[in-house]
Amino acid sequence: MTTQTQTFKARFVAPRYEDPRFAIINIEVTNEALCDENTFLAELRRAVTEWVNTTEDGRACYEYAGNDLNIGDLLSHGGAEDIVALMPDVISLDLDQIGAIRAGDWTYDTTLVNEEELDDPE
Repeated sequence: MTTQTQTFKARFVAPRYEDPRFAIINIEVTNEALCDENTFLAELRRAVTEWVNTTEDGRACYEYAGNDLNIGDLLSHGGAEDIVALMPDVISLDLDQIGAIRAGDWTYDTTLVNEEELDDPE
């Protein structure tokens, strides 16, 4: 009988403060502790540093980023698959980004019903 390893999923959102853009980081891991954002970030930094130190692609990405490699650089230059290979408890790392144009005064919690237009309950 084969024992299946339990996995855990988490999603992190990293805002970019210069413009309305967000990196979305989805992970699947075998170590539940990595679902904590700070723990995962520490492991990601360790793996990215190893990738830069030990591979030509990692060094090229680091230089491409002006020695300031961040999530945006991984999104544009690639390398996530190589980095996952250096993270033994990470099954998958999916990076994406969204941009948002803020127009108007509505928010996540803005009411979407005009109460004055509702029929009175009888």
